[in-house]
Amino acid sequence: MEEKNRPRKKRPNKKEKGDWFLSVSLVQIAFCAFFCLIVFVCAKTNPDARESLRADFSALMQWSIASEDVQEVAALVREYFTSSGEAAPVFGGFTYNVDDPPEDAAPTETTSAPETTAEPVTKAAKKAKKQQKAETTTTEAPQEKARKKSEKAQNDGAGGEDVTALSAKENTSFSPTAVTVPIVRPVRGGRYSSRFGYRTNPITHVYSFHTGLDIAVPLGTKIHAAFHGQVRAVGEDERAGKYIILRHDDGMETFYCHCSRIVAVEGDTVDAGDVIARVGSTGWSTGPHLHFEVRKNGERLDPLQFLEDGA
Repeated sequence: MEEKNRPRKKRPNKKEKGDWFLSVSLVQIAFCAFFCLIVFVCAKTNPDARESLRADFSALMQWSIASEDVQEVAALVREYFTSSGEAAPVFGGFTYNVDDPPEDAAPTETTSAPETTAEPVTKAAKKAKKQQKAETTTTEAPQEKARKKSEKAQNDGAGGEDVTALSAKENTSFSPTAVTVPIVRPVRGGRYSSRFGYRTNPITHVYSFHTGLDIAVPLGTKIHAAFHGQVRAVGEDERAGKYIILRHDDGMETFYCHCSRIVAVEGDTVDAGDVIARVGSTGWSTGPHLHFEVRKNGERLDPLQFLEDGA
C-alpha cells in the first residue's frame, strides 16, 4: 500500500528537450551573424583592412611549395578576385597566368617508351658498377685497413704506467710550480692523448692516476730535452718500455718513456732542445706516443702547466 502512495519521478518531456536545443541553436546562429556583420562593417569602414589581408596572403605565398600547388592556389585566388572585380595579387614578387604554367612546372605529358627501353640498361650498369666496386674493395681492403689502423695508433697512442687512485695523493700534485728557465717542448706537434690525473687505464681498464702527459706523435719523432741537465738513468722495463731520466737544477727531473731508441748515454750533459731519444710504442702502450713526466723533489707535477708557455 505504501508503494502505491509513493510519488513517482517526473520524466523529462521530449518536447522540452527539443525546445531547449532549438533555443541554443538560435542563439549561436544569431551570435555568428552578429560577428559576421561586425567584420563586414569593419571591412567597409576601414579601407586598410583589405590591403592588410592582401599583404598577409602575399607573405604566406612566399613559402616554398610545389608548382602544382601554386597553380591550384593561384587559380582559386584568381577566380575570387576576378569575381570581385579587383586585380589579382602578386605572389612572391611575380605574377603569371594560370593558363600558362611556369617553366619549372611538372610536364603534363609523359613519354613512357624511352623509360621502358632505358630500364634494362640502367640495371645492367648498376650491376656492373657494383661488381667493379666489390673487386676494388677486395683488392684495397687490406691496405686501407692497415692505413686506418696506423692512423688510429698514431692518434690514440697512450701508456699504461699509473699509480693507484688511493696512493696518488702521496707523490703527486696539481699545485702550480714556477721554473726559472723556459721549457722546450719534448716533441713537436702531436696530440694530448691522455692527460695528468685520474683516468681509466687504457691497458688494465682500471680507474687509476696517470702520472704524466701522453703526447701521440708518429713513430720515430725526435724527443728533445726539456731543460739543460744530465742523463741520470737509461733503461727499459715492462710498463715504461725504453726510458730516459734527466736531472735538472732545483731538484727537477724529467722522465721520457715508451721510446723506440735512446740516443743519449747515461752521465751525458745535455742542453735544452738536444735530441735524447726517438718516439716509440714500447712497454704498456696502445700506439706511438711519448709519456712525459715532470718531477720536483720526487713529487710528480702536471707537465701541461710548463708546456703552455714552452718554446
